[in-house]
Amino acid sequence: ISAPLETYIFKREIQREWQLSMDQLSLSKRYELAQGEKENISLISKDYEIKKKQFEEQDKKVQEDKVEVNKEMHGESGGDGGVGTQTKIKQAQLKKDEDILNSLRIELAAFESKKIKSEDSLKVLQNIAAKDIKNLSPGFLDQIMMLERLSANGKEVAKLNPASGEIMKDAKGDPVYTEIYGSAFWPIWLVRLLFMIIEIAPVIFKFMIWKSSYDYMEDNVAQILEAKQGISLELIIDENNSLHKIKENYNARRIVEVSKRQNELEKENAIHAITLYAEKEREEIDKDPSKFVKSQDEPEINNNA
Repeated sequence: ISAPLETYIFKREIQREWQLSMDQLSLSKRYELAQGEKENISLISKDYEIKKKQFEEQDKKVQEDKVEVNKEMHGESGGDGGVGTQTKIKQAQLKKDEDILNSLRIELAAFESKKIKSEDSLKVLQNIAAKDIKNLSPGFLDQIMMLERLSANGKEVAKLNPASGEIMKDAKGDPVYTEIYGSAFWPIWLVRLLFMIIEIAPVIFKFMIWKSSYDYMEDNVAQILEAKQGISLELIIDENNSLHKIKENYNARRIVEVSKRQNELEKENAIHAITLYAEKEREEIDKDPSKFVKSQDEPEINNNA
């Protein structure tokens, strides 16, 4: 939740870091495109150099032919001079070599144009790629990454000599760097901790109080469930004015009362049955007492009394 607010608070720093990253990406893309066109440009340059060497050799030959024709016309080659047979032969050779030279000149110009077009095409591609990269805007994840980079690393640049304007070097010949801004670790994490505290403040406040409305609601629901199960809650104040909670299970009391009453009724029924049986037996005695009286000499009679 705090990340969008962090990116908003540090948006200038994030934009600065993003611009530096895009500059590095642009240089990398330029190098990548140059490497892709390097082989093609190298082949064109090689063919151009070969053709240029042929052109120079042919031009040298044409110049030599011109000297020979000039000597022949002025009789400096042992002839009579003028436009004779030898002069015409050398002029024809000159014309042939000049045609070859003109052909080589056209081919050389074509190779040179092709080389220039390849280099210009590479520059155009590099400029288009650099423009596309420059127009990129950082997304939310990019901003988070830039924020993490700011919290982890500072920024160093090569130190310049004010007098000469050149980069200063140490004893080993390595460039000397100076830090223009340090790591923003503590400012960023202080903001994060602040938002974290704000986010968990309700929970901390909940832990600080003994009971809240939610606790009373929970007690209310629990008491309703207990009441449905026949459990009652009574609050009793003792002599010390202290409040005590006493729970009583009515289901258990009901079972006890039912069992007690059942035992009492069974006892009454048993007494009544014995009483009726005794009364019936008394009537039998009244009818024939001899059945129930025996002498000492008479054996014991087994009655079903």
